[in-house]
Amino acid sequence: ELPMEFGQLSELSTLDLSNNALVGEVPAVALSLERLFTIQLNNNKLEGEFPFAQVKQGATILDNLWIQENDGLNGAITEAYCELNSVTLDCNNFDPQPTYPVEDTGGLTTFEVDCQRSDLSSPKEYTCNFDPAVPFTKPPAVAGATNAPAASPAPATVCGTPAVNR
Repeated sequence: ELPMEFGQLSELSTLDLSNNALVGEVPAVALSLERLFTIQLNNNKLEGEFPFAQVKQGATILDNLWIQENDGLNGAITEAYCELNSVTLDCNNFDPQPTYPVEDTGGLTTFEVDCQRSDLSSPKEYTCNFDPAVPFTKPPAVAGATNAPAASPAPATVCGTPAVNR
């Protein structure tokens, strides 16, 4: 789970917990930090409603939000995210669905069009994933290898004198 105690890290500027198999809901207090600039929670197993409004209200300088590849995560992205540098999420889970419109809008998503209609700029990089998440897995162990650290060899001499085992 994402600990609520992160909310006490008042100087935290980057939170990258991607690829950690985190489960559960995202507590707004953990991400509503005044100096938080980047949130990367991609490729976990987070679920429930992402607290867009509360996070942006507290994290006033937030500029990068990556929450894609969390199949159970959903919510409604707000116009407060229009001016971020980078937003990446899964299209099918969020409302209003930030999908690519049928009408000719120069390749903009509905979220980007809504930002422009509100006289706000849209994120410089806005990625809307439609593909299902690919679970993160550790590479297979090499045959004969162990996870234990190798023992350090004992020094043959100490200060020029042969070492004696007692």
